[in-house]
Amino acid sequence: MLNMYNKKHSTSPMKKGFTLVEIMVSVAIFTIIITTGIGALVSMVNTYEVTQEQKKVHDGLNYALESMVREIRLGQNYHANPNLSNDNDEGTVSDASIAHSIGFDAADNRGYVRYFLDNGTLMARRTGANPSALDGEHALTDDSQIIIESLEFTIIGTERYLPNQNTQQPVVWIRITAHAQGSDRDTVIQTLVSQRTLDA
Repeated sequence: MLNMYNKKHSTSPMKKGFTLVEIMVSVAIFTIIITTGIGALVSMVNTYEVTQEQKKVHDGLNYALESMVREIRLGQNYHANPNLSNDNDEGTVSDASIAHSIGFDAADNRGYVRYFLDNGTLMARRTGANPSALDGEHALTDDSQIIIESLEFTIIGTERYLPNQNTQQPVVWIRITAHAQGSDRDTVIQTLVSQRTLDA
């Protein structure tokens, strides 16, 4: 009887669990997978934020560029760095063709227009327009959304800035460096505007 019990007990299956080594290997593999997944997720979030910031800057500058390009293309008598303190004159001519502001005579009796930078905001000032209700100064960009770091105009092809050369088709190159509010990633936008009306 005792032998029979011993025989039964010895043949019964034994219950086994995970060893310490198996648990440690499993935890290590799980940690690697989670870490890789989190890294990929953080990278995706950062890429999305950068894309949104760039979109905000481009959207913010779109209206300003369209307005400037339309006016400059139809304008004439471009002035580099015009005198912004006097609304009655037509600007002080600079010797340099590269300027941080520009002034010119707008088409269709829309007066004298100046584009310039004021504390990170792109500004437009108009004087001598007909009707005079068009006169005044207004912002072309929203400083709560984007900050303009620099604004450059390069005037090419006018008698004023390239004397004794072919001046039939003046060209203005616009270069704007800006970033979204609260960001330090700069975006540079450039465009080239050729005068639609040929100089006489």
